[in-house]
Amino acid sequence: MKIGYQYLPMAFLFIIGLYAIIQILLTGWFLSLLVHLKKIPRLQFSASIGIFFLPGFFFYGKNLHLVVEEAPSLDSANLKMGTVFFWLDPFSLLFGKIRIRNLLLSDFHIFYLNKIPSQKKIHLVPPPHKIKITGNLVNGSFDLEDKSRFPIYRLSLRDIQMHEFQLDPGFQLGLFFFAKKGHCKIGSGTLHTHLLSKNHGILRVSGVTIGEFTNLEVLPLLSNNIELATEFKHKEGITEYRGVLGQNFLPEEADKNPVLPKKRKVGFQFTIDWNEYRLPLDLGVGLLLSQLAKGTSIGGVVNETLGVLKSFLGELLKPIPKEAQTSPLEETKIVEVGTEPIIIENSKKEINQ
Repeated sequence: MKIGYQYLPMAFLFIIGLYAIIQILLTGWFLSLLVHLKKIPRLQFSASIGIFFLPGFFFYGKNLHLVVEEAPSLDSANLKMGTVFFWLDPFSLLFGKIRIRNLLLSDFHIFYLNKIPSQKKIHLVPPPHKIKITGNLVNGSFDLEDKSRFPIYRLSLRDIQMHEFQLDPGFQLGLFFFAKKGHCKIGSGTLHTHLLSKNHGILRVSGVTIGEFTNLEVLPLLSNNIELATEFKHKEGITEYRGVLGQNFLPEEADKNPVLPKKRKVGFQFTIDWNEYRLPLDLGVGLLLSQLAKGTSIGGVVNETLGVLKSFLGELLKPIPKEAQTSPLEETKIVEVGTEPIIIENSKKEINQ
């Protein structure tokens, strides 16, 4: 036994040395060096600080920069992140799942150039519930340029703030409906979302033109601002929506004697099945807007505007497999009484549970 004890210091030093080597291999510096030495095609990476701590499974990074260079017929991306921190739950890995918790991503900018149609990338969306991310996004921006469409589609999100959000990459659209509080600027307008309780929240959109959504700002019919407010309630596997197109507050939120502009408004009510929204984010947003556009029934210029929007979204969603389509919106109707504000009245058709 005495002979064994003399090897303990050496074994201890070996373990410490092995741990130090593993930690070096898990640093941003080593990854950057590896990318440079291996000359991985189209990939560039750099970081002021970047380290994955073991055995705690914490990651901390500062000034990370990842570039996937442009190439013919291939997507490219440019990601800049000021601060990144998260904890990777090691216990979930034992069950083949990834749980990223307490994420803090701040001062980030993402530019994505899309050349491969999103419809061809549906199979790349991870299975539902396989990966889940919770945390906060602070002071971010996202720019998308899609060259797989004609004319080229561009979308810009600024001042992205998402507090206590939950994201399942299998349902990317859920980022807007599972955040305790969040907002961002879309073109000339804003989007606000917040949860009133775990499964009940409100989303508002104001100041955005349909032209900015469709990249057809030159058409006069699409220069009108979108005002929208919707209440959403999460149930098992589905979400029910009820709201108003034409104002950014719900009817019950208005004062008893409100001074409202004389604008046409239409109520809507529909349900989505999240299993049908296993799509890239742009297709998920397009499918949701398509449901909204199909469910409106109002006349005049607004009807023409929505007709153009329907056509655009129809072309956008045309290649999606049939199993990814959803049923039309529930019927809605408008009742206008004299010169009083328009009263919204939804149809009595039940929502499919």
